[in-house]
Amino acid sequence: MQQRFKTVKPVPVHLVKEEIAFEQIIARWNGNFCWFEEVDRRADPEIAETLQSALKQLIPTKELQFKGITPEMRSLYELVGQKNEKLNSLKRGKKRLRQALKLGGGELHQFQDRGDYWRVDWTTADGSYHTSAIAKRDFRLG
Repeated sequence: MQQRFKTVKPVPVHLVKEEIAFEQIIARWNGNFCWFEEVDRRADPEIAETLQSALKQLIPTKELQFKGITPEMRSLYELVGQKNEKLNSLKRGKKRLRQALKLGGGELHQFQDRGDYWRVDWTTADGSYHTSAIAKRDFRLG
């Protein structure tokens, strides 16, 4: 990647049929896009396993060290870690919102992350529908 494009960053690969996190693949560049060709059978499967294990252990990117790691792998690891962190934050937020609404007799329908607050669609115990802006920090209505 660095030799061809003079940069180290993940790029989207089109038409990937099945994906396994950190699995190395062969992709072809047509001048505009990268297209999936096949899983790289020559690649060491231990690398993907090591990266998956490190992610589960929440090892910071700076501390990630093993034989064969490339700048591209390190960059991808950081990107996947950030994505997982956002997903975990959303799951925690959903759980907190659901519990808070249930405590007051309400029911969560859906919510959207808006930075410092959530936009929440919910109903009261009597079935009245509401949309509220709720601060993440202290759960105050906006």
